[in-house]
Amino acid sequence: MATVDSMACNKPVLAPNYACFPEMLKGRKSLLFNNKEEFLNKINFILDNSQNYYQEGRYCFNLSKNYSDRVVAQKFIKIFSCLLNEPHKET
Repeated sequence: MATVDSMACNKPVLAPNYACFPEMLKGRKSLLFNNKEEFLNKINFILDNSQNYYQEGRYCFNLSKNYSDRVVAQKFIKIFSCLLNEPHKET
């Protein structure tokens, strides 16, 4: 949740390139790192340039909308509706 909370605050989020993070960040290479050296390079890329910081923060903010309570609830309803073979209604 801390990742999504930071994203929702318009903050760029760097994450390791494993587990759920590549999916969560939609594979954004500028935000994913594989090792310490990549992490340091990417953090410098973001912190040394205010335009990069803003662009990556904006990207994260827009992605965070996919994880709002309403969106996540609708996804769960859709999954359960499929499991129960019931039509799903968008609200």
